[in-house]
Amino acid sequence: VLYFNKNFAKLIGVNEEKIKNFSIFKILKTIEKVIRDENILKKLRADYLKNKVDIFKDYFYIKNGDKKVFYKESLPFYVNGVFKGRVCLLRDVSKEKKYERKLLKARQEYEDLVESVNAIVLKWEANGKIKFINRYGLEFFKFKKDEIIGKSVFETIVPHTDKNGKDLYKMIQEISINPEKYIYNENENVDKYGNRYWIVWRNKPVYDDDGNLIEILSIGSDYTQQKKLKDRLKQLAETDELTGIYNRRKFMELLKKETEKSKRYNNNISLLLIDIDDFKKINDTYGHEIGDFVLTLFSKLVSKNIRETDIFARWGGEEFVILTFTDLRNAKILGEKICNVVSNFKFDDLDKITVSIGIASYKKDEDINSFISRADKLMYKAKQSGKNKVATA
Repeated sequence: VLYFNKNFAKLIGVNEEKIKNFSIFKILKTIEKVIRDENILKKLRADYLKNKVDIFKDYFYIKNGDKKVFYKESLPFYVNGVFKGRVCLLRDVSKEKKYERKLLKARQEYEDLVESVNAIVLKWEANGKIKFINRYGLEFFKFKKDEIIGKSVFETIVPHTDKNGKDLYKMIQEISINPEKYIYNENENVDKYGNRYWIVWRNKPVYDDDGNLIEILSIGSDYTQQKKLKDRLKQLAETDELTGIYNRRKFMELLKKETEKSKRYNNNISLLLIDIDDFKKINDTYGHEIGDFVLTLFSKLVSKNIRETDIFARWGGEEFVILTFTDLRNAKILGEKICNVVSNFKFDDLDKITVSIGIASYKKDEDINSFISRADKLMYKAKQSGKNKVATA
């Protein structure tokens, strides 16, 4: 033994003066008394006899009550190119190993928790690449682990549409702006077989020490049934139960928005107020069931003959309304088209059915009630002119 420090003497429990007279083999025998791992002892014995440039690194426990853990490095040294022995460094890493065990335990507890919750737990990168999904998520989306890990969300659980891409990008931007907050969003997702589900996601960003976004932690819950109920309630609140088109309440809401836009951007909008001629006679002659049949069929007929952008609603009874985004001249063309389509359509064995239509174009200085009132007066003017007509201001 050429050199040792006080800590080494303390470790093996031998007086410093005695160690000076020890051979390496006696040192090894002494160390055997304090090291409890036989595999490490075998390595130690072998290391000191090896003439290699390898650096041998091992962790081992000592037998005293403190149960300390040491990290050993051993490498050969030479004098004039001749192997003379080895240099050993022992470093007490007990605290580090203790923290490591605590960390491993905490990680295991976290993983056990993640795997036991009845929710989808997902870790993914900002580019959409999936890094982790828990057991519940795999079962929910019906994927095997190797079918989803490393793949993009767009290849697996998100329907690849422009809207979904924009929504995802928008959510990532919002996360970047609010790094301390959970960002909530609803997404339509798909499983392996294309079945669609609505999922409510809670998203939290994870950053490295330099502040770079490295992944997003998302926790999802199936929201499909609640979404269907919510949509159904919204539909009932906004649509006419008999015909399925917008009801008066929803139409007024949309009309208010569109008149405000018209004032702001100087857009043309026109209102068509439609009344089915002699509808009372149909009810009195054939009964209300046939009357309902006429209203439903009429709604479908008109829906097929207007643009997707036009807003069509049941105003009340046998009266209907259309808000079209055009000037009075083109609105009149639409009205005449509807008159012709309805009068030429065969409503089963019923007599010919016609409509009277009043059309008004929106004036930027009038309120909604005035706008509707002008269309209503023109509709009655069309009726008084012989029905099956269009009247404009």
